Amino acid sequence: MKKWKRFGYAVVIFAIIVAVFNFPGLMEAHRQRRNLEKTFRDYTRALESRDYSGAYAFGDSPFKASVSPQDFSAQQGAFDAQFGILKSISEGGFYMHGRGSPTRWIGIVEEIRDYEKGKARFVCGSSSAANKLADGTNS
Repeated sequence: MKKWKRFGYAVVIFAIIVAVFNFPGLMEAHRQRRNLEKTFRDYTRALESRDYSGAYAFGDSPFKASVSPQDFSAQQGAFDAQFGILKSISEGGFYMHGRGSPTRWIGIVEEIRDYEKGKARFVCGSSSAANKLADGTNS
């Protein structure tokens, strides 16, 4: 019994040490997730109000390099033509991952758009730590 008690203490001490060393990373992950959630809310508000230039502003650099503001607006108009008017957008789930030193954060959000003619799912992602979103593709 004494052996198991010592083993239990060792496990608890190890868990405390791991928690202490991971605490700053966990706090940063929480902050990045909050940033991603706020950015996603602002992005969806812009899309719901048909402010396509405002929504485009949330795109990160690689997205803006591959899609012009005019193409983005045309794409949103094509979605409206296909699915009807956009009524609302909700989040289907978040995924955050940090790697490297300094930590490079990646955030992925599943976006569920409710149009007049039905729902469409999109994926938004950011390689720049939840500061910007790039509109993904319909799945």
